Amino acid sequence: MPMVATVVGEDDLTPADFRWVGGMLAVLAALWLAMNEISLLAAGFLAEGGSSFSFNGMSGPLAATEYGEWHGKLTSEQLNDWLPLLAIYLVLDFVFIALYVPALRRFVAIGPVLMLAGLDVAENVLTYWLGTERCAAGDCVSNLQAIILMLITTLKWAALVAVLILLVRSHWSKVKAAFPRVRRALWIQRFSLLAFLPLALLAIVPGAGVLDQLPDVQRSWIDTGTGVRHALIAALLYYAVLLPALFLLGRLRADWAVRRVNGADHDWPFFNQAGEPRRHNLKLWIIGPTLLPVVALLIAVLDQGEVFKRRLLVFCVIPVLVLVLSYIFRKNLEVEPKPLRPVGPWFPRDVMVAGDVLAVTAVSLGGLGLVRAFTGLAAGDAVGLFDSSYVVHPSVALVIGVVLAVAPWLLSWPVQAIHRWGRPNTTGLLGWYGHLATPGVNPNGQTQVDAEPRSKVRSGLVFGAAVAMLLLGSFPRRIAEAVGVLAATMLGLATLMILIAVIVAYAQERQPPEVFQTPLLRLRATPVIGLLIVAMVATALIGGKTEVHPVTADATAEPPDRPTLREAFDAWERQPTRCTVPLQGGLTLRPMVMIAAEGGGIRATYWTASALERISTAGNGCAKHAVLFSGGASGGAFGLTVARFHDRPLSAVKAMAGHEALGAATISLMSSDLLASVAGLRFDAAAEYRTPSRQPLDRAGLMETAWERKVPELRTLFLPEDGRADDAMTGQLILTTTAVRNGCRALVSQVDLSEGASTANGSPVCGAGVAGAHNYDLFGAFGRTADRKDDGCVGNLQALSAGLLASRFPYVTPSGVVGGCGDLKPAQLVDGGYTDNTGIGTIVDLAPTWGAAVQEHNDEVLAAGTGEIVVPLVVYVENGTGKDYSVGNDDPVEGIGPTFKSGTSLSSVPELLVPPATKLITAKEDGTNDRALLQEARAAASEQLCSESTACTELRKKLPNSVYVISQSTQPSLAAPLGWTLSKASQNDLDNDLLLQADKQCAPDCRGYGTLHDLLVALGIS
Repeated sequence: MPMVATVVGEDDLTPADFRWVGGMLAVLAALWLAMNEISLLAAGFLAEGGSSFSFNGMSGPLAATEYGEWHGKLTSEQLNDWLPLLAIYLVLDFVFIALYVPALRRFVAIGPVLMLAGLDVAENVLTYWLGTERCAAGDCVSNLQAIILMLITTLKWAALVAVLILLVRSHWSKVKAAFPRVRRALWIQRFSLLAFLPLALLAIVPGAGVLDQLPDVQRSWIDTGTGVRHALIAALLYYAVLLPALFLLGRLRADWAVRRVNGADHDWPFFNQAGEPRRHNLKLWIIGPTLLPVVALLIAVLDQGEVFKRRLLVFCVIPVLVLVLSYIFRKNLEVEPKPLRPVGPWFPRDVMVAGDVLAVTAVSLGGLGLVRAFTGLAAGDAVGLFDSSYVVHPSVALVIGVVLAVAPWLLSWPVQAIHRWGRPNTTGLLGWYGHLATPGVNPNGQTQVDAEPRSKVRSGLVFGAAVAMLLLGSFPRRIAEAVGVLAATMLGLATLMILIAVIVAYAQERQPPEVFQTPLLRLRATPVIGLLIVAMVATALIGGKTEVHPVTADATAEPPDRPTLREAFDAWERQPTRCTVPLQGGLTLRPMVMIAAEGGGIRATYWTASALERISTAGNGCAKHAVLFSGGASGGAFGLTVARFHDRPLSAVKAMAGHEALGAATISLMSSDLLASVAGLRFDAAAEYRTPSRQPLDRAGLMETAWERKVPELRTLFLPEDGRADDAMTGQLILTTTAVRNGCRALVSQVDLSEGASTANGSPVCGAGVAGAHNYDLFGAFGRTADRKDDGCVGNLQALSAGLLASRFPYVTPSGVVGGCGDLKPAQLVDGGYTDNTGIGTIVDLAPTWGAAVQEHNDEVLAAGTGEIVVPLVVYVENGTGKDYSVGNDDPVEGIGPTFKSGTSLSSVPELLVPPATKLITAKEDGTNDRALLQEARAAASEQLCSESTACTELRKKLPNSVYVISQSTQPSLAAPLGWTLSKASQNDLDNDLLLQADKQCAPDCRGYGTLHDLLVALGIS
């Protein structure tokens, strides 16, 4: 039944004045973020024994577990930096206290608030006093003083809990009543929220790893003039283009809400005032199925991409089915949509205010992201911890962040002005814009409910977003290089959200198509998002498995012959020897190094390249010829790949750590890859150094070509024609990927590990043959041969394609798919870190092969009493901080097990579901522990040294550590992120970590594992 109309007047749509509340929350958030970053910086000061504590920890609710750290011994130099940081932290905390008192006073009685503030002030005063009391001896702060501070901190948190209880009790009824309205309004404005929220969360939510990537991108802005330009482009795009679009999008949704209430007496939007149905314009459903084939035809005729016909057909069939079925039902059946949920006169203003708040929040969160990015850098520079040689000083960027975080709330007067411009009697340009942005007002200033609401604006937004989507899909790398990572990501995300949002807004302004009004469905609105999901699933299931993310796209040549691991050992053994240590009796020790590189994005790539360059260039350079093979996953594997083909891998990674690759990937993720997977359209992209120079590339291929432009030496094939690795500091490469189908490790190997391999049910048998219990040889299983030339067979991959194949972690880099080859079905491959992120598992799994060669050689030498004893050494390039591997294994762990444990086998997984499916289903039984693997590696190196004999026993007594770990050090620094860009600050952090590693020695008894310093000593090149 129609509702009684409630006319929403001008007073009912008065914009909310959220200046005070928003500004106060923004200031408090900025202070909290700044304090947290300084606290994280301070946690890097390690006391004697390796203990540390953060400022947040010592003043947090668990202070009782931290107070003993006041007795930790810091050096005088450390204290000179630590105390100024404490002073900065406490000054910010005093400002925080001064602001939260009047804020809470508006909602809670003053007494409890003052008690909380008093305890907070007392805690700060006593904290600073104890800070000044600390000394290098470590016993200058008495236990009683620390306990008193801990008690005050505990009382402070008890007072805070009391204040929160009073706050909830006093306002529970209002909050309970308002919550459904807020939730409903945010749901209506959900696309405005999604247009910026993912980036905002990545920018401001504290955390390590991936959550550090966006702040690190922002820190890179001040490294060079190009970075400053990218910052200005991002600001211009954000504030001059995306923000107005988001604001108008919010007002479009509020306009719908006004008409929804004002037209309630005739059930608008389903019926007009005359009681006639406002039917869906079914002709609109033919636009996509008409235009997309035209674009596909242009792609084919101009030879500027690929068309995946089955995907295109399925995507076009869905709207055609909606059109045809709805037309049939309209002519032959009496159907009606499900009635809309009732709303009150408050509904339009709630929706409008939600949209306005989201628009201002988008601006403010951008500023808060800058606060998080630059506080640690500015504070570290202020106390002398960091280098200040930047194009723009970090403190300037920090101040800009604070202004952008707070000012938008205090200067939100334009919202009030637009309300005045929207009055019917306002004319001119201001009147036009005011009518456009005022909900319920038609472009002519009138307020008829049934008038076509803002069709030109809606059409303009759809057209602009569609054109932007096509441009992004056509020139992802060029656009990314021009605007930078953040602007590229904002552009891709906002374009996608605005396009979908306007379509949804239009669809909700009339009855849904009749097919959705049938008794089986009977929906209130057109399920645009549901149809897109159906299209994504359907095209993924029906489309070719290797279409969107093929591994073989640039690898048609037959791979050259590869040496077996035994042949690689023989070739290595024949090399001239330089890293040797003489023993009595005519024997000489010759180290045989095997390197494992842990994964972790560009951070691991940089760390691996740094460590290998340090090792290979030390002393007489003999270590460059001491490595038999190297294995790793993710960023570690990528770092090994760079080091395999570049003599100065660190300089290569520095060149690759810029914005180009990540920017292109994020644009492609939301444009060209999305178009290819859902609509079957793939545009050619620039690939200057490949043949052809323009070719269809997914986002992984775009990243590879971006890096190839930076580092010409990497424009090479992964498998060398002669199969040799004499001059490579990595030796032969054996990289780890994970097969999505069953969680097996598919090894991308320069040595032939296919002996004894077998297949079953269209997949390689995991663990069969010499590849090891958890693995199979990718080239052996899927490689192109003279007898096996299927299109899906893998040829000789580009070097970076092979390295990135082991580094495909979600969602920036997609899974790579090798096609059907022989009796094998297509296989999806992802990051090797899903199953073994360390690379040590490969060394352990191959121990029977390399161990047999070492043992046979050494037995002959020992029997002869003269010659070179080959000593297996395992070097683990660990990516992370916190563990000290040199002090011994203080946490007993079990080994990884002798056999592969297959999870549930999956034939094909849609790209969106690949990460959870691999982690939680197919590879859930195949995880590893680095300490367990290190134990097994140490045991293997010892057991495989020689056959049991008196000479062998004596030899083992004379040998140094067989396992070395090169790990990052905990120190006051900004953590390098997991991702694919690395700022100058993060690079400096890693460089300093390596210097510390080169100086750090294992304890005299060395119950743990040797360090970089110990490795250089063992090689005789320290």
